[in-house]
Amino acid sequence: MDTLIFNRFVGAACIFEYHDEKIEIIRANDRYAKTIGGESCTTEFILNMRWEDHMDAEAAMVTKAAVYKAIETGDDVTFEAAYINLPGAKGKTYLRATFRLIAKTSDRYLLYGTDENITAQREAEEKEKKTEKKRLEAAQQLQAIMNSMNGGVYAVTADTDGNVNIVFTNEQYYSMFGYTKEQFEFEGADIFSVVHPDEREKIRGKINRLLKSGEYAVMEYSCKKQDGNIVYVRCDAAITKIDGIGERVLISIITDMTETVRTERALKQASIRLKAIMENINGGITATIIRDGHPMLLFANDQYFIQLGLESREQYTQDYELKMAMMHPEDRDWVVAQANKLSETNTSGTIIYRIVRPDGGIRWIQSNISLSNLPDVAEPVQLAVTNDITELREAEQKEREMSDRYRAIMENIGSAVSVISIEGERIRHILANNRYYDIFGYTEEQYREEFGDRVGPISPADRKRVMRELDKAVNSDELVLLDYRAIRRDKKEIWIRHRLISTEIEGIEGRVQRQPDERRHIQI
Repeated sequence: MDTLIFNRFVGAACIFEYHDEKIEIIRANDRYAKTIGGESCTTEFILNMRWEDHMDAEAAMVTKAAVYKAIETGDDVTFEAAYINLPGAKGKTYLRATFRLIAKTSDRYLLYGTDENITAQREAEEKEKKTEKKRLEAAQQLQAIMNSMNGGVYAVTADTDGNVNIVFTNEQYYSMFGYTKEQFEFEGADIFSVVHPDEREKIRGKINRLLKSGEYAVMEYSCKKQDGNIVYVRCDAAITKIDGIGERVLISIITDMTETVRTERALKQASIRLKAIMENINGGITATIIRDGHPMLLFANDQYFIQLGLESREQYTQDYELKMAMMHPEDRDWVVAQANKLSETNTSGTIIYRIVRPDGGIRWIQSNISLSNLPDVAEPVQLAVTNDITELREAEQKEREMSDRYRAIMENIGSAVSVISIEGERIRHILANNRYYDIFGYTEEQYREEFGDRVGPISPADRKRVMRELDKAVNSDELVLLDYRAIRRDKKEIWIRHRLISTEIEGIEGRVQRQPDERRHIQI
């Protein structure tokens, strides 16, 4: 019998009897014992083993079915089954067996069989199935997450040759570039195909480095949509481990930054244009905030620093003490208080003050301030247009001093006297004595309130002629007599005679002194 077994089967073989639904091993070779029970198992042990103790319901059913088929057909019947806790093993042992009927007597059957231990193979397959299941579950979960995100998402891995392969993407990724998934795959596109050609190799290199280094990165670059339009994207990329996919999976979130980039570029261009305009404005431009009770300069054009007599804007920007030192000591507290008040009340206003330049010169500065709000700045921003009004202040001071002198003289003259200024086509009333205002029925305050610095109540019928005569008088060194009608404050019409002479007076260029002749105050 042993000869038969060993001659017919080169592997593990045995002869067993099947009776009353039980298997009893009658003969077995050494290889069979080692296949069933491991290297230390003997044939004697196998002959005494109860196979029923090592079969669950499924294994028992499959094994019996194979025995019945072998008995009925007389053919070789091969099957696979998992047996429990075989000698030298824990858990399941997977065997591939072949049965063939040798002989039978009434209800006893003699069969031979061969067995092959396929546990390692089946466990590998089971592991692969579990891995594939996990991968599918992970992919499904990630796909669900990605499809709910407001942005394109893709995951890629790199093979041993360094090729980047797409694991999955969401629908938003395709639509961001004007594709459907089917169109994207049909064209054979990948994550680099949509990158603008000018930046493609740069981004390819960064992606490959990230897959090797495992670092996190943020990239901004341009892409080309299917229709040829350019979009700008931000890519937040990170390496992670995903069971069933790989140890290094690069997941990237793609955000469309097109509108943001266009807005930033437009703002940059606007800033450049604004700066060019501000540098060519005939005056200083500043943006200042009040922080902790102190003014803080945010911006100033070059003209502002020229007004201050500084060569370096950095010196002023960084040195607060210098800012305060440049303000005239008598004006300093008042200016700071006024600036704080405008900031607190969120109002606009004008502040006139003196500065002391580094060379010791004193200059008058006028700041016309308006309040505004700027992004990322918590405090109200004081936008100021500053002008050096030193010459104007000095001229006004001379004019006031001269007006006082002339007024004192004129008030001691019995006649009505006034002084006007001819400035181009504009005729401006400078000063007059009280007798002049009396002629027209006004006080000085009433006259100035009604006419300001305009030449007063000439009758409309004579106005053009008077203007022509005044223009002639300013260019003549001769005494000019001018008669015209005027309208008093009480609406009565009177005749006025002016004796006019043009002269130059220090501090008042091109003045015309005019003096009404009282003898011609004829009331109509």
